Amino acid sequence: MSVKAQRDEAIAQIRRELRRLINDSGVTQRSIEEKNGFTQGYLSQVLKGHIALGARHILGVLFALGMPPQEFFARLFGGYDESGSQVPLDEIRERMARYDAAFHQLEEQGLVSPMSSGSPPADDPEPES
Repeated sequence: MSVKAQRDEAIAQIRRELRRLINDSGVTQRSIEEKNGFTQGYLSQVLKGHIALGARHILGVLFALGMPPQEFFARLFGGYDESGSQVPLDEIRERMARYDAAFHQLEEQGLVSPMSSGSPPADDPEPES
């Protein structure tokens, strides 16, 4: 599988998991949008793939739902055992370093937006209400 295909699948997987978390939480997308300063319907467009998924979107949803990003990525890509079993701390640190490096590489390639001061990047405008 090519790097592009792996990246695209990982991004699709992140979108699906964010949608699932929102649905399971009982928190409305509108509430998450308000907490993040997004206009109404913006998050829906991001989760459908009409707007590029960025770090600010992922982190905004996770923080609004009270989920640590480390737990989200560990559950999604391995390292989190829902039975409560402990994963060795060194292994978690190593995995998180790999995740951080991979995310940084996606940022450098312009495939995800870095966390910013809260305003959308120029190539990722919020739809007007």
